[in-house]
Amino acid sequence: MKGPIARDLKPIQDAFECCRWQDASDTLLPLLVMNADRSQRVRIRQLWGFRSAASLLIPILLIGGCELVLRLAGVGYSTAFFLPTEHQGQSYWRENPRALWRFMPPSLARQPRPLMIPRQKEAGVTRIFVLGESAALGDPEPAFGVSRILQILLEHQYPEKKFEIFNTSITAINSHLIKPMAKELASMEGDYWLVFMGNNEVMGPYGPGSVAGESISSPWLMQTGLALKQLRLGQWIGSLGAASSEAPAAWRGMEMFAQQSIDPKDPRLKLVHQRFGENLQAIVKTGLDSGARIALSTVPVNLLDQAPFSSCRTEDDSSERLLKPLRELIDARLYAEALDGLQRLESTLSQQAQWHWMMGFCLQRLEQFDDARSYLAQARDLDCLPFRADSSINQAIRQCFEAFKSRPMVLIDFEATLMAKAKGNIPGDDLFWDHVHMKFPGNYLMALMMADWLARDMQSRVEGSAQEAPQWLSMRDASRFLGMTLWSDHAMHSQMKDRLSQFPFAGTINYHERISVLEQALSETSVGLNPESFEGQAAVYLGLIRSHRQDWHYQEQFARFLEVFGKREQAITTWHEVLKIVPQYLAGRFQLAQLLGQTADSAVEAESLARGLVDERPEIAVFHLALGRALYAQSRDVEAIEVFKKTVSMNPDELAAWIMMGASYRQIQKPEEAIACFERVLQKQPDQLEAHRQLLELHAEAGNQEEASKHRALIEATDQAQAVEQIEEIELF
Repeated sequence: MKGPIARDLKPIQDAFECCRWQDASDTLLPLLVMNADRSQRVRIRQLWGFRSAASLLIPILLIGGCELVLRLAGVGYSTAFFLPTEHQGQSYWRENPRALWRFMPPSLARQPRPLMIPRQKEAGVTRIFVLGESAALGDPEPAFGVSRILQILLEHQYPEKKFEIFNTSITAINSHLIKPMAKELASMEGDYWLVFMGNNEVMGPYGPGSVAGESISSPWLMQTGLALKQLRLGQWIGSLGAASSEAPAAWRGMEMFAQQSIDPKDPRLKLVHQRFGENLQAIVKTGLDSGARIALSTVPVNLLDQAPFSSCRTEDDSSERLLKPLRELIDARLYAEALDGLQRLESTLSQQAQWHWMMGFCLQRLEQFDDARSYLAQARDLDCLPFRADSSINQAIRQCFEAFKSRPMVLIDFEATLMAKAKGNIPGDDLFWDHVHMKFPGNYLMALMMADWLARDMQSRVEGSAQEAPQWLSMRDASRFLGMTLWSDHAMHSQMKDRLSQFPFAGTINYHERISVLEQALSETSVGLNPESFEGQAAVYLGLIRSHRQDWHYQEQFARFLEVFGKREQAITTWHEVLKIVPQYLAGRFQLAQLLGQTADSAVEAESLARGLVDERPEIAVFHLALGRALYAQSRDVEAIEVFKKTVSMNPDELAAWIMMGASYRQIQKPEEAIACFERVLQKQPDQLEAHRQLLELHAEAGNQEEASKHRALIEATDQAQAVEQIEEIELF
């Protein structure tokens, strides 16, 4: 419609349209509002989703960036127990010298023994892993431990087969550390695992008696902390607090635990046993799932001759006063009289470890063995410094076997077997060096039990049924094939005498009796130090080295033997041979650096070795000492003094560093500083011969004849045997 009429009708049409849309709004408006709300909610969700993603992504990117930068900068360390390496064209897994830093301060981390595990396992090879602590390692001399004896037994029984036995045990660790180690071993194609552990659960890492950090009650917190320490960022943050840490500056053996007494009623011990059982089951399951067959061993300890390290004090602290006269009766071997007195004190002291041990000891001497064994076992369980596996630990081991006995594994009840073999069925110093570390007969017996099971298992897998166990090498032949000599026997007795002369052994009831026995053994084996015995003993080592070219254990024993007999050049050559096989061996590199650093013509090589050691393990004081010695030999006395200062700052009791520092001061004409160093030595060891000699000469040069005469008299009074020993230990050149 057009024209004037249309124009007249337009307002009416507009009104109509308005009314039409107004009517439609009743239906459309709610829809529009609803769509708007939905869109807004979607936008809000998207916004919060973005914010949440950003809140997670940005920290991840920051942490990842920091981690990358720190790794590129070389900050931190690998936390793996085993590192890939190449040697003589072959690929291996080797031990990581810093693996324990994740679990304890570096100053307390013990060094693993050298391992070279081929990454490509040869066809037909039977590979065996030993998992455990120092007892499984073979302390005090791993060359004669369980794994070495087992190797000899198997090689001689099956000359047509090839066996690889790798002992992954480390001193002072426990199940908390062995559990993650087992996860790495699972990928290394082990055919058999020998699991032998349980002594360090209370006093080791994360235990209530640990000196390596707090005992953590929550497994989740512990695992979270360990996971963070796998990051270089976590390691860097941890290092910032290391300076304020109260951890000991250096490993000083069991004496570090003097203040770590644990009451047998402490509720934390129940948690210790629970965690041990859980960790052990996780380790066994890991091994079984990897295809390995498991030998799980109970843990024997020295019951008879290891008196308790500590008895928790009574309220009135009367136990020492009451027991003292009875200890005197025992010393006088009046066992019946002592037993009568002890029995009268039962109501007062029945919760004391010392009382139980004295009861058991007297009953053993009176040949009442069954009762004696019960009391001695109770003394172990009540010991307030529990360095020995108690009855609950062995119960957990047996329970672990029950949980998996349908799978390919065996329980080697070594605790029961060793009791059956011991005199009166009570293990003592006839089988043990100290509280838990076995002598050769004990290690041989365990290796024999393991070998028997291996033989039967291998036969049943090949032939379908187990046959009679073979006739194994005798203990005497096994010791001969491992290179045990009079010198090595003497060396072990000497090492153990030093150990038992320190806390906590020196405070035990029967300390003097045990030391007397060791001194007698040292006297009997001292023939191995006679010059006349050198040729015969050297021939033993040379014969074994010729037939076992790639077995560095024989080379190491020979190198140490040569050092004792003063064959420096031959010892240097032999240490070089050791390092051709295990170039990563820190102790071997240290020994070589020490020998090379004794003369100027080889001191440059010594310096290079020592600097490598310091770079790899800067927290070990004696590595700095080796560097200082090498610098001193090159007449770089000012540099040497700074290194010796570093050494004694880390370990003030490192007397060799004080002596060398005094000698360096003397070389640069600073007599007062030199005198102070030597006097510091005499404060710690009043009969130290080299310190007296240096002071004699310094006072004589200064015209102080009175002081010079005093030191001359002390030198003349010094026992000559002791003088020779000290000269061998610290030689100035």
